[in-house]
Amino acid sequence: MPITPFLKGEDFDPETRRVLGVALQMTCSALRTDDVKPEAIANKIIALAKAGKRNADLICEQVLKDIVKQTIANKIIDLAKAHAAKKY
Repeated sequence: MPITPFLKGEDFDPETRRVLGVALQMTCSALRTDDVKPEAIANKIIALAKAGKRNADLICEQVLKDIVKQTIANKIIDLAKAHAAKKY
């Protein structure tokens, strides 16, 4: 999956763009869900690339960890809200 549509003017060399595209494809395939939009995934990948990451496997792993952490945090917040809304 090409990452080029998500670069928004970021300038990466062709090999880095290829690696980021591979990382995007790997991450989207691993998630097997439409709950997370490809643009959100691409933004995380681009941020890691801007920080110097260039290994598709490691980028994919980090993005998946970030998404899992955020998903868990959201579920905890939802549970806390539901608990707070209960009348005892």
